[in-house]
Amino acid sequence: MDIRIVPGQLKGTVAAPVSKSELHRYLICAAFSDGPTVVDGTGDLLPDDIKATLSCLEKMGASFRVENGSITAFPADRLPEDPALDCGGSGSTLRFLLPVAAALCPRASFTGSGSLAARPVRELLQALEQNGTRFSTEQLPLVMETGLKNYDFTIPGNISSQYVSGLLMAGAVSPAGADITLTSKLGSAGYVDMTIDALRRFGAKVISDSGSYHVRGPLRSPGTVTVNGSWSAAAGILAAAAASGGSDVTVTGLDTASVQSDRAILDILIDMGADISVTGDSIRFTGSRLHGTDIDVDGIPDLFPVLAALSAGAEGSSVFRNASRLRYKESDRLDSMYKLMSALGASCSESSDRFEITYSAGAQGGEADAYGDHRIVMAAAVAAYALRAEVTVHGAENVSKSYPGFFDDLRALGGGIYVI
Repeated sequence: MDIRIVPGQLKGTVAAPVSKSELHRYLICAAFSDGPTVVDGTGDLLPDDIKATLSCLEKMGASFRVENGSITAFPADRLPEDPALDCGGSGSTLRFLLPVAAALCPRASFTGSGSLAARPVRELLQALEQNGTRFSTEQLPLVMETGLKNYDFTIPGNISSQYVSGLLMAGAVSPAGADITLTSKLGSAGYVDMTIDALRRFGAKVISDSGSYHVRGPLRSPGTVTVNGSWSAAAGILAAAAASGGSDVTVTGLDTASVQSDRAILDILIDMGADISVTGDSIRFTGSRLHGTDIDVDGIPDLFPVLAALSAGAEGSSVFRNASRLRYKESDRLDSMYKLMSALGASCSESSDRFEITYSAGAQGGEADAYGDHRIVMAAAVAAYALRAEVTVHGAENVSKSYPGFFDDLRALGGGIYVI
């Protein structure tokens, strides 16, 4: 699907989409707890990644009722011996459920789609193999041929925080618990904190101590949990609002005390000069004159694309550092953003772990590819507002991976959104 974005003033109120990061974790905990759990606040449009997790958990014996903006989870009462798990394009689903399946099932097969087979998973498989699991290969499609026999894991922390989250979940669903030791500094630590928070809400005991983790179950249903709005998905609307001249936009459903690391978008936009006021869970933008920034994105990799696009309309230059792990997302995001912004006439450069972009007044906009990446789709829309130029993005349907209502919300705010 191709969509043309015609920039203009944005005005009105929209609700933040559901945090798929939180929802993945709550659904997995609920699927293997001791009773039904109602997960409130999910909204009516579920991201594709969440649909993949729901499908896999159903294959593992759980069931779900989705209605009226909530999901009721009924835990697995009988675990299958050999579930076939299709993770779609969701890295979270794959990396979380590989260890969980290894803890619960004697055998399982995993498939996926899109770029998922190319995303890193080798170190996670090695940590599981060191504890008795066997796999047919190191990339999708793969078969887990034996389950876990031990739960004393050693794994690097700088490849993906999802590895650590998956192992923590495996420990919580296993009678043995788990002990995890990191061999390198943990990247994106906030996402592991989110996992620990979810596990504790479901009664697990988790101790974190200088690069090691100790987790013990069992998981017990809290009855009801409420998932928050997503700071990382809402960042596309927030950045577009910040770039829109004369904007007056309010985004509701965002908890400023959230464990989500991407709540950092608020302080970053304020530092860049955005006029923002916060009332409860509502964030209001009333115009801004932006200047460049210098950001370490190691802990907030999902914010990079929209911030890089926004920076094309900020005076001066902006530098994004410690960005090497962005090369292993749904696309190589450093390369994708370089190609996207260059195609639109912006002045930017990339290196192995750094991206720089300068104020690009006068850029003509144009056509750009999303490279199969939902974050790049949102970045293309933000670029239209930052450059004040029309942008046509090819592959816009990929936004449904995390924010299926993104273009509907932009249109509701007065955005010129046209399906070609």
